[in-house]
Amino acid sequence: MRKINLFYLIDGGHNWGGAESNLLSVAKRINRERYNVEIGCLTGGRVAEIFRGGGLTVTVINMKNKWDVVAVIRLVQLLKEEKIDILHTCLYPSNTFGRIAAILARTPVSLAWEQGMPSYFKTPRHVQVDRVLNKFTDAIVAASSAVKHSIVEVEGIGESKIQVVHNCVEPPAFDPSSDAIATASVGASASADNVHLQSDLKLELGLRPEDRVLPYVASLGPPKGHGGFLPAIREVVKIFPDVKFLFVGEGPLRQEIEKDVERLGIKENVLMCGFRRDVAEILSIAEFYVHPTITEALGIAILEAMVMGKAVVASRVDGIPEVVVEGETGLLFPPQDTEATSRAIIELLQSPSRAREMGKKGRPRALNYFSAERSARELEKIYEQFIVAKILPREGHQDEESQKLLSHGIKELFNCSAKGRDSTLASNPFWAYEDKVRQRAVFELLRPAPGERILEVGCGSGRDMILFSSKGARYVGLDYGYGIVGIAKERLVKEKGMGTLTVADATKLPFKNCSFDKVSCSEVLEHIPEYTKALKEINRVLKPGGKATFTVPNRHSFKGLARWYRSLIYRVFNRCDLHPYDEWKTRRELEVALKESGLEVQEEIGANFTPEFFSSPSLCQRLTGVVGFVEERIRWRLPGWGNTLAMMAVKGPLGKTNKGTGEKDA
Repeated sequence: MRKINLFYLIDGGHNWGGAESNLLSVAKRINRERYNVEIGCLTGGRVAEIFRGGGLTVTVINMKNKWDVVAVIRLVQLLKEEKIDILHTCLYPSNTFGRIAAILARTPVSLAWEQGMPSYFKTPRHVQVDRVLNKFTDAIVAASSAVKHSIVEVEGIGESKIQVVHNCVEPPAFDPSSDAIATASVGASASADNVHLQSDLKLELGLRPEDRVLPYVASLGPPKGHGGFLPAIREVVKIFPDVKFLFVGEGPLRQEIEKDVERLGIKENVLMCGFRRDVAEILSIAEFYVHPTITEALGIAILEAMVMGKAVVASRVDGIPEVVVEGETGLLFPPQDTEATSRAIIELLQSPSRAREMGKKGRPRALNYFSAERSARELEKIYEQFIVAKILPREGHQDEESQKLLSHGIKELFNCSAKGRDSTLASNPFWAYEDKVRQRAVFELLRPAPGERILEVGCGSGRDMILFSSKGARYVGLDYGYGIVGIAKERLVKEKGMGTLTVADATKLPFKNCSFDKVSCSEVLEHIPEYTKALKEINRVLKPGGKATFTVPNRHSFKGLARWYRSLIYRVFNRCDLHPYDEWKTRRELEVALKESGLEVQEEIGANFTPEFFSSPSLCQRLTGVVGFVEERIRWRLPGWGNTLAMMAVKGPLGKTNKGTGEKDA
């Protein structure tokens, strides 16, 4: 199988923050045997250089401003020339221009990475733009559950389209056991070299050896809550004058913060460190870590501190409670609450042993649940879903591995949604009517009799099982997922039906030759990539002269054509050539396939799904209703004109009875 071309797009520039750090950690760990990974930056600068320093291939788009249409065209050409399979964008400008480029380039899969809280960062105009682009986006990756809920609330998008992959930390860069970092803060005895390194770092920062350090790593912008934090610092230093607060980061509010520090008289206790690459070393000399932000998707700096074995004092806001367990790995306080902030900091300063104990518990939590390796694997699972659904079907020739992956992905999709589909079918009167019409067609063609052995391939949630067993037939049902079969078993017990249910593959039926009098295969063939193999297996297990019924969506009816054109439009706008879950068959296609498998078609019905109680003022739906009325009257004389095509075939003298690979007693 060829490698998948994966392209990450991020804003770039000079401001290095949590989103950039998270992407670097994950991108380095994506499986290179499966993916070709490349990073794109809208603008050049420090971000692009750090990515290159991390061993990643980086392309700079050189976008001059948000109206730079030429840059978008360059991005479109890049996606086409490098045959990018998956475009994964990160941060708002990249999410916007990247997804537009993906639509124009017809990139098969487009994903957006939401690293902030839409309720805080996005203006109404931004929300409207995202609502449009979300329709052309295959999935949105949220940095935390809090981000996911905010997207649902603000942008009105369904939860099923949003996948949560928590931001992560890179353990090797923040390992308190390394030679460069002291271990005394996590309860071990610091080596002489480490103590010396700590003293050197404090000396470099202009601190005294006895000073107690509390860092805050964040960009100097409004969301990070510096304005409310500074008054709390003034209260803390009244009690602990030897505490030094280190502000690590750059941003537009630096000068304003420096003026406030001067005004509050805490200049001796606040050190503006600017952007630094040695965050691990700074955390190593900290008593614990403080993060008084107003909003935070998750907090990379918090994870870095936890990996370093540091307790965390942070705002109880957005995604932070998903990381910090209050009272166990740190203390949380309401955002912008000066009194609560100072009280939490003072509490841990007064109890260093408690801070160390919290740090010990925080480190394994960060490593187990928020590691870069784990996030990379979770992202790969999301990518694989769309490789199965949208990339593999585009290939002209698929190898055996691709076919297996495609088949497995389809099965998993329907298995996971089994219970939801069953409850939706029961609660929706229109769909319930459709199911009754389908059952009526199957029952009329198959005509089950007492004592006959009937096999249902693709039993689903068991709706037909009760119908067959009520006529005295000896019923056997199978499906490919334990979840689906489990629902069918619950129905069997609840409705006191008779029958046997099993999990099996339709292309490898686990039964002896000539085991069944009749077989029902209803709305299953369109979901099997290798459906001709399933037909041959059905022929094998049928007795000579046995009957088999099949129902498939009929795209040659009036409403079938309407559905087919709708599906075609979906494929165009979603950049895929084939949707593997909806491969409809024409009458001729099904008839030829049945004949090649040794089954002769004897009867067919076009089942119409327009209920009598359904009406609408829409001209299109009125026309559909008229055509449905005509179909209802002539369907027995002109088969195959309904929404669903039902065929009954008989195993004749040409039927093959060779043993299958997985046969055993039913």
